[in-house]
Amino acid sequence: MKLVNAFAENYRVEDLGESCRLTWYIGIELRGFFKVLSPILKMVMQRQFASMLDGLAAYLRDEYKGKE
Repeated sequence: MKLVNAFAENYRVEDLGESCRLTWYIGIELRGFFKVLSPILKMVMQRQFASMLDGLAAYLRDEYKGKE
């Protein structure tokens, strides 16, 4: 991608007994003009990914409800 110098992600799923915890790290190094916008883009992406994770949690609760 022409906008990105580097991209990495790492996630960890921890067993908490009757539930689990997902920790997701994302690192992006932008280039050119977009590098200047990094602080603003970071806030936007944090909201987007938080919303995605909330949606995933809701989906998994609904999908696995009563399947124990």
